[in-house]
Amino acid sequence: MSIFLRMQPKELDSEKKSMSSTKLFDLTGRVAVVTGGNGGIGRGIALGLAEAGSAVAVLARNEEKNQRVMDELHALGVPALAVKIDLAERGQLQPALDTVEQELGPINILVNNAGIAVLGGVLDLAPEDWDRVFETNLNACFLLPTVLPRGLWSNSPNQWQSN
Repeated sequence: MSIFLRMQPKELDSEKKSMSSTKLFDLTGRVAVVTGGNGGIGRGIALGLAEAGSAVAVLARNEEKNQRVMDELHALGVPALAVKIDLAERGQLQPALDTVEQELGPINILVNNAGIAVLGGVLDLAPEDWDRVFETNLNACFLLPTVLPRGLWSNSPNQWQSN
């Protein structure tokens, strides 16, 4: 999973020994994109970003799961958007990000969380299945940051983190 994040951390109150993770960073006014944000770890990340105040866009294939996480995000009171996308289809990447920017504003946070697996032995695996795994798990992670608006990358390099 890769995460691209631009933000300034809040200083910890010296009188407090610990602080919840959502209090460490105020993401109000930020826009986050989470691929695979409609289930599992991605859902948890999307909800955590929303709890910290960020608007959240979930990019995922399953519309039913997208709607469930949208209900949860709206319950937290943040702007949210779900975009049905197949990350293995390169032609869908730019339009999805364009939709996010039109609806929520400039993207500040990108979490490449989506991933798929094909079960079975290597002798049973069709080349198309192998390609789909690579398109989703590797190529989309590489390509999504390259189609983000260039203005995002021209900011001070110490404000961006890639994990």
